Amino acid sequence: FSPYKGAKSLGNLVAIVYLVVAIPLSLELLFRSLAHGILIKPYNVRSNDKHLYLSFPSIASATLFAASMVGIMLYPDYLQNGFQAKAAIVCLFAALVIGLFTAFVREQSQSVLPSVLFHALGMGGLVSYYSFAIFTKM
Repeated sequence: FSPYKGAKSLGNLVAIVYLVVAIPLSLELLFRSLAHGILIKPYNVRSNDKHLYLSFPSIASATLFAASMVGIMLYPDYLQNGFQAKAAIVCLFAALVIGLFTAFVREQSQSVLPSVLFHALGMGGLVSYYSFAIFTKM
């Protein structure tokens, strides 16, 4: 992760590649591959009779993901502006939803690649939305 000022100094193409490829790949390998993979050993997670099946490893890896996202995304603001409850709750909820969704995709496909692709698509959508919002204000 790069600080906000450091991200500004990157070129547009490098920042987009960083946001759409590097961040989703590293986060999914850390949380869906490593954390989920360690937790999956003692549990039977594959059930054919349940369509919307979320196991303990999915919920635990999504919770770890959400907690780390709140810390990473809001830590600079904590140092400057103090604790911001609304921003922390919104970030926690959004990261928990993304984490649960990608954990579900990882568990159903039994591969980390689809969860990386879904995370990259989500980040691509955010980048395009905020890019459009920035360029329309100019």
